[in-house]
Amino acid sequence: MSDAARPHSDRYFTESRDHWWHQDYLGLLATRLELSRAKSVLEVGTGQGHFARALAPHFGAGFQFTGLDRESRSLAIARARCDEFVRERGLDGGFTFVEGAAESLPFPDDHFDLVCCQTLLIHLREPALGFAEMLRVCKPGGLLLAVEPNNLAGLQRLACGGPESDPELRLREARFILLCTRGKALLGLGWNHFGMELPRLFGALDDVRYYNNDRAWAVAPPYQSPLERAAIADLERSVNEGVFAWEREEARRYYLAGGGTVEAFEADYDSLLAEQTSELAEVRAEKRIELVAFAGLIAAGRKPRTR
Repeated sequence: MSDAARPHSDRYFTESRDHWWHQDYLGLLATRLELSRAKSVLEVGTGQGHFARALAPHFGAGFQFTGLDRESRSLAIARARCDEFVRERGLDGGFTFVEGAAESLPFPDDHFDLVCCQTLLIHLREPALGFAEMLRVCKPGGLLLAVEPNNLAGLQRLACGGPESDPELRLREARFILLCTRGKALLGLGWNHFGMELPRLFGALDDVRYYNNDRAWAVAPPYQSPLERAAIADLERSVNEGVFAWEREEARRYYLAGGGTVEAFEADYDSLLAEQTSELAEVRAEKRIELVAFAGLIAAGRKPRTR
């Protein structure tokens, strides 16, 4: 399916996203941040409801969760999945989904006990504007929670492979990713490494705390865990569709905006597709081992009670 036929996010809302959290660690954070006190909750950029379902078991009885997103198709999927999740878990609470933009939230001031986002601010042209809107609709003394990645962490995968690995190929991949993410930012489409910038936004709040996501992304023979099966399914899909990181036209746009040339892009993209195909062959031969630690920031703070 082409970019024109589906939302951009569809490629990234796969089963893998259900494995971004260790549930015991998420439970620890929920206790520390007293999420059970939150009755009215807003998630900005809810997507297909992955983070909503991860958080929901940690809320108190009678919680009302509102998920906002600009993509109606994602909201329809989120609504169906979250309704089923409530029934399966027997949760005392409910979900509502609203179409809208992070930069102009359709809610009154001081409205929610908890306002949260996950991998949202990295996609905004002006993250500070989105954060200001989140702060506006949060009640005085309410909690703001932002979970944003530093996607450069993905370059840890360059350490995979033994001493026979080609260092030039590794450098090519790193340069490709850096050019594309730089170009994406210069085009005003978001900064993929924004997670490390969260302290700039949270500095004016009370009781600010920072945590890291402890999730390690491990793929190793015999590939039996749900996480590994989901990761391999993603790899197979990318190989079958001829996609590395971004679909070719999208990647070309970012790459050129980041300072690369047309000729270099074609050579880089084709080389990285070939390497990806080799990785899948290693998986099928049960030889591929990959371990990447999520790197991002979990920032939580209370809205001041006086302005």
